[in-house]
Amino acid sequence: MNKLDQTRMDACYKKIDLILDENKDLIPNQITATEILAIRKRLYNKFGKHRDGSKIYFNKKYYRQCWVTNGLQGASIHKGLPRMIHDISHKIDRIKNRRYVDNYKSHNLYQAQLELAINEWALSKPEFWNGYYLPKPKQKPTNNDKIENLKLLVKKWKTKEMRASTYINKYKKKLSRLEKTN
Repeated sequence: MNKLDQTRMDACYKKIDLILDENKDLIPNQITATEILAIRKRLYNKFGKHRDGSKIYFNKKYYRQCWVTNGLQGASIHKGLPRMIHDISHKIDRIKNRRYVDNYKSHNLYQAQLELAINEWALSKPEFWNGYYLPKPKQKPTNNDKIENLKLLVKKWKTKEMRASTYINKYKKKLSRLEKTN
């Protein structure tokens, strides 16, 4: 890497650190694996495209343990969402550029610029930082809901019973015809 690219890359990393330090209160102390997977999917859909514009495919169930944080850990730029953004920028860069660059290095100018762009975009979206991606709690069904559900089940089973009796009659007629011919 030439000196100009190195200074540009260092400037990008300094800007990322500055942005994250200024917005440290946005970094959640607790983030679950479910939220991580949803956010990761959104980031890949937004930034993960090949050079020809086609979609980058990825394992939708994979996450690193350092991305998940609990309430006991303090907010940090070295774990949780900032760490996930850093790792995803590496993965996207590796998929996009490894074939096109001789002597590919994982920390390069494009990766730093991509990480900066992802961080800036994510900071403009408050849902990344406020628990928007948590699964919604299910409400307990009321008695009316239970009654409606049971009525639907009775209706379904009556339909199945009628269908079964129709087939039983049909097969009895076929059987009687075949027994008469013998």
